Amino acid sequence: MYPFNDQIVEAYKSIPLNARFNDHGLGVNVVKFATQEYTDQTKYIDSFIRKTNIGSRAVAKWFGWDKTTGNFNVDLIKSRGLYNANELDRQIAQQLVRGVSILEDAGERLIPKTFLIFHDICFNGKYSNKKADFDKTGLEVSFCIEVTSYIYSLDWNIDHMDEFYGVHYIPGSKEFIKESNYSYKFQDKVTTQYSETSTSLSQRQLIQQVVKRCLDLNIAKLQTKYPPFRIITPIRSTSPLAADIGLKEGLTSSSYFEILESEQNADGIITYHKRGIIKPIEGKIADNRYTVNANTSSEPQFTEFEVLQGTDILDGMLIREIDY
Repeated sequence: MYPFNDQIVEAYKSIPLNARFNDHGLGVNVVKFATQEYTDQTKYIDSFIRKTNIGSRAVAKWFGWDKTTGNFNVDLIKSRGLYNANELDRQIAQQLVRGVSILEDAGERLIPKTFLIFHDICFNGKYSNKKADFDKTGLEVSFCIEVTSYIYSLDWNIDHMDEFYGVHYIPGSKEFIKESNYSYKFQDKVTTQYSETSTSLSQRQLIQQVVKRCLDLNIAKLQTKYPPFRIITPIRSTSPLAADIGLKEGLTSSSYFEILESEQNADGIITYHKRGIIKPIEGKIADNRYTVNANTSSEPQFTEFEVLQGTDILDGMLIREIDY
């Protein structure tokens, strides 16, 4: 195996963020550590997180910190948490945290689900480094990569929320990044080796497709190993019962999902109630994997499911993968 190079970097940067995740990017997409070791990279990642204070930068983004004025806002929390804007403003104005439903919910349900993923990408085999060959088609080209993905979660709870509002959430906090010390904690890692051969794609296109598909496989594996990272997606049809997820998310006929119905209480908090269990039907799992030449305006491909438990399933209810 060999470390990533310019072609892999180009491919990685060209890949859009998975639409199922909110973009909490901080402007850094690629880093290179001063090592060629093909071993666990956790110590280098931990050092990078500490040196860049990336945890505090993530908190700053959540709270709309303006480095010029030092002021904060909660516009992002309002939009992502679907909270009542007037009620959230009132609670913050009164400097209420503990015992206040919306702020506790944001501190416990929303902000801790801020994830940082590092992909350590290596490639195997030979291919052309001549730029003139990058876009040639009609030749047989192969590409194999190995990707180890590390997932970290923002270290944040109601005590951190207390500290933030009590110490930092004041006008003119221009030194917030320097004066705070929020961080990420390691949760898990997965590794996948993936390869493809093609006669219809150019070398550039094949590398892009292989990198994207391998990253998708690792994201799916991380969601299986680390349940807080699992996504919730809506049911798109009840006849047949279907949702727009598939092979990209690692679905098999042995996958299981719970059906959830969301409800907002009087305090503006959204809760979920289990309404059943479903599983994909073999032969009806959508192949929604990334394809270089795919028409991005095409209709979503749906996976069909069978019901194992539950009745009265409605469009718009949510599903989430479970261990069963």
